[in-house]
Formats: sequence, C-alpha cells, structure tokens
Amino acid sequence: MSNETTICWICRTNPATTREHRIKHSDLRALFRKAGRGLPYHYSNPKQQNIHVQSLDGKLLKSPALICEYCNSTRTQPHDRAWERMSNWLRLRPTPLRIGGSVRGDRIFPYDTRRRMLEVHLFFLKLFGGMIQEAAGSLPIDIEPFADAIMNGRRHDQVHLQFGKGDGTVGILPAKPIKTEQGKLIFLWFYRVGPVVVNVIYAQRGERWENLDQTWHPKWGKNNFVVADLRPRITKAYEADKAEREKQVTAQAT
Repeated sequence: MSNETTICWICRTNPATTREHRIKHSDLRALFRKAGRGLPYHYSNPKQQNIHVQSLDGKLLKSPALICEYCNSTRTQPHDRAWERMSNWLRLRPTPLRIGGSVRGDRIFPYDTRRRMLEVHLFFLKLFGGMIQEAAGSLPIDIEPFADAIMNGRRHDQVHLQFGKGDGTVGILPAKPIKTEQGKLIFLWFYRVGPVVVNVIYAQRGERWENLDQTWHPKWGKNNFVVADLRPRITKAYEADKAEREKQVTAQAT
C-alpha cells in the first residue's frame, strides 16, 4: 500500500482528505426526503446500475476526487452558498421557468449581484475540476486554470454556463469531449436538479461554438440570462450514455 499523501488539486498545498457531493447536498435535501432503509432511491453510473442509496451523505453520492478541508469549506463556501440561493430561487419561483424567458441576476441576488454570479461560476468550476481529476488523464483538459480561478476568485475564460428548464431528473449527465473541424475541444455536461438544468460548457480558446452566444459568462459583464431549451441535448446525452453502458456490458460479457 502506498504511503503517498494526496494533495488537494485546488490549493496544491494541503493534504486532500474530503470529498465533494456530485450534486450539491442542499439540492439533494431540497428534492428528496432523507434517504434510508426502505426508501426507493437508487443511483446508477456506467459501471453500476440501480444501487440503493442508504444516505444522502454517503460516499456513493460524492466524487472520488479529494480536496482539502479548507478548500472544501472556507475557501469555496461562498460559492456553494451562491449556488444554493440561485438553485432555490429558480426551483421555487412562483411561476415555472419559461423557455426563452429572461431571468435577471439582480432578482436572485439583490446585492453585489456581479460578485454573487461570479461565485456561481466558481461553484461549477469546482465540480468541473473534480470531474477532470476523477478522469485521471482521460479528459484532455488542463486542471490548473480551474484551480487558479478558484484560488484567486476569478473567472475561467473557457467555461460557460447555460441555464435551462429541467426534465424532473436529478444527477450529472456527462457528454464526451468533441473535437471540432478546427481541432478545438468542446466538452459539455449537465447538472440536473428537478425543474432546473445547468449546461456547463468548456469551449477551448478560439472555438466559436454555434450556441456560445446563448450562454452566460462573467466576462460579458451581464447578469441576466435566457432560459434555454436543453431538452434535445439532454436526450442526445442520455442516448450516448445508454450506448456507452451497453458497450461496457458487451465488453464484459466477451
């Protein structure tokens, strides 16, 4: 057994001893009753299907990518709280989200709106960085700019967010990286929390993805965003995920 200490990928200094929920714990609490024996909550991923969830605090619902206690609490706590507020506001608003409708950031964050919206951006950088770390080299995206952005409280210029109306499901739905004709990389994944879905997009510098103008990014200096129709992309990602699972099952059988 190795005695090497895992170092936090964010600060790159402290021992990494804690795990982050794949879906924020406050989102899980809001959407589900406390999981336990006899409750029909199950978790699936490409390797395992329909695993019974015993606890919303269990390792099953957390990323295996480790970070240090300070980064998981003190350093990124404002980012977590910003998303918690935004998530609650979007899910619990009196009128449901309307595709094509405009949402003003200052309705969600009446004070220091630009800073709070940046913190939402940083929250998704932490999840994205954990995904890159978990991939252990199979996802060709440099993690250092993610760490630098979180450490310095600054934006990541190549990560955009798109907020849309959800399909009622909960979970992370990843998509495979795409190489464009220009040789640039695009990677999209979906954070689904019931009636709300966030499309997190990495568009390599120089790539002009056709829908990039429909996303939100702190560098544009705007705090409003348009609710996107992400259902076709989610369906496509579902189909790709299902095909990947079937492929793995076939490979194991042979």
